[in-house]
Amino acid sequence: MLEAQDIANSGWDYTNSNSYITLSMWVRSSVAQTFYWIAHSLDGTAKRYPFAVTLAANTWTKVEQSFPGNASLTFDDNNEEGLRLDCGLYWGTTFTTSSVPLDQWGTHTYSERTRDFDATWANTTNATFDMTGVQLEVGSKATPFEHESYGQTLAKCQRYYQETIFTNGQAGNSAGTNVYGNLHTIVSMRAMPTVALNGPLEVNSSGVNTTQSTMNIASYGTSSVNRFIIISNFSGLTSGKGACIRFNANQNLITLSAEL
Repeated sequence: MLEAQDIANSGWDYTNSNSYITLSMWVRSSVAQTFYWIAHSLDGTAKRYPFAVTLAANTWTKVEQSFPGNASLTFDDNNEEGLRLDCGLYWGTTFTTSSVPLDQWGTHTYSERTRDFDATWANTTNATFDMTGVQLEVGSKATPFEHESYGQTLAKCQRYYQETIFTNGQAGNSAGTNVYGNLHTIVSMRAMPTVALNGPLEVNSSGVNTTQSTMNIASYGTSSVNRFIIISNFSGLTSGKGACIRFNANQNLITLSAEL
């Protein structure tokens, strides 16, 4: 799933049929079969571009597939999903039909995403499928895979998901039943994340200890996606008193998700 703004600003003239983006990767299937994959645009009138990938058994194969622009394509300049690459290993006939044309853009419909699949791979016990070196780039030809450091790739992933902890002694400020604390993310996230706990929080304020298992967040400022105010609703606290907030077990985490 790719953000619309990345496609809109990539340099691909996506409404021009003479301008291309190219998908490349190495794949290996334990079962010989033709798979039908799809590029799917989501903004405006949804479009799909089905294409075939034919593999011999247990053989690494370089896949290169170019997609031309089309006058009907639309990509909004925002952080929502704009383009999806569906590299499925099996879809049932609820989603496919034998008459779907390959290698051209068409209107995406729920029941006609791509051509009917052979079920050989899906019906083979312990079948495997491997994929690596996935790259999508502007141009009609694939270029060598651009290797990144572990740190670069990790930072890109953290735009969508992070885990963190409250350590013993992190400061808060109680106001009635609320405790407020600042949380700085590792990198700026795609959007305001959904926050979840995998265990209860504990707070100590003026000698009062209490726990609770839910929390909310609010943005720090009007548009920041890397600083948040944690708001946890405890009971039995005195308004205006300082507080110490933490997890009451070492393995507990706060998860922040801004997935597409």
